[in-house]
Amino acid sequence: MSTSRIGDKLTVDNTTGLITSSSVGKQATAAGIADEDTLTRNADGSLSVADQGSSADAGVDFDNLTRKVAYIKRGSLTAASGGGGIFAVQNTSGVTLHFAEVYFNVQTGSGPACTVDVGVGASSTTSYDTVMDGFSIETGTAGENMHRLTYASDQGTNGKPYTAWPNNEYITASVATGTVTGLVGTYVIVGIDLN
Repeated sequence: MSTSRIGDKLTVDNTTGLITSSSVGKQATAAGIADEDTLTRNADGSLSVADQGSSADAGVDFDNLTRKVAYIKRGSLTAASGGGGIFAVQNTSGVTLHFAEVYFNVQTGSGPACTVDVGVGASSTTSYDTVMDGFSIETGTAGENMHRLTYASDQGTNGKPYTAWPNNEYITASVATGTVTGLVGTYVIVGIDLN
């Protein structure tokens, strides 16, 4: 490998143009290297993760967090019947996660007498109720609000707050009763790697 030296510290590979020195000082970073929303360039040239700010609109979005902080998935609820029709999310983290929380945010409720089951299992098209069991998402009832896994509200008879989410298995949300037509909303699933 042919290299060129600049001063007595900086070396550059002549073929690739890459700096091959063991380190480059923080003063060498250019202002444009940071977007100031997720990464900030400090006055001394060093880089850091942006502070969330007073309006909490900066910093690292939770879609980009690793499983060591939290394994977070979010998406839109789907107005579809059948196993996993509302959502089916696979654990692709490579490890079994502790399933910590699910938020089921209903902006527009469903058709009459619609209840939902949420659970963990090996199939994306099977209805499970081991996490949340039979909570209502019907229009005009308490269905049009934020549902989440708690003892006090949406756990139901079969749901339990401490559930393993094995690697490659799914969390599904499925219609238990009634008609899901018209459902609009989002879900957020939080898992934690305890390994």
